[in-house]
Amino acid sequence: MYSIEQIKAFPQTAAGRKALILAVDQEPYILDLCFEEFFSTSLRTCQEISRTLTQIGGARPNMITPYIDRIIETLQNTKAHNAFVRNSIRIWQEMDIPEDYRGLIFDICYQYVLDSDRQIAVRAFSLNVCVNICLQHPELKEDLLHALDLVESVEQDNYFFPHRCAAARKAIID
Repeated sequence: MYSIEQIKAFPQTAAGRKALILAVDQEPYILDLCFEEFFSTSLRTCQEISRTLTQIGGARPNMITPYIDRIIETLQNTKAHNAFVRNSIRIWQEMDIPEDYRGLIFDICYQYVLDSDRQIAVRAFSLNVCVNICLQHPELKEDLLHALDLVESVEQDNYFFPHRCAAARKAIID
């Protein structure tokens, strides 16, 4: 039986990620331990476990699905710390979001893209999630293009984000 300390100690390498995903496949309770740490109010604890969850989300998105409701609830109903917001969106950008959640997650991420008070990482990850969803739901493309127009018109002083917006525009138009 793994402890949370053992889980966090998996090396952050390709071999370590593979071993961790194999361990989660064999011992699904590990994911519960990881998410309890992730939902902690501790900034450091959330950051420590987020890479693990991002790796699992990319490799086994179906294993993350049972936790999406709680992630959404935490994002909507509390003053979640920036690490939680950033890492939740990072997990979503690496996974194929289940159909039932795409609309709500698109709306959440869309609002983060438009929020100039948010950290650039949150906005960039949110933009990636919106692009990924638009690629599956082209009917949302016009909404995202409108958001990109708004962002590009007010973000003249920021070097990074307008370039990210241009890349997003290219991804959904091509």
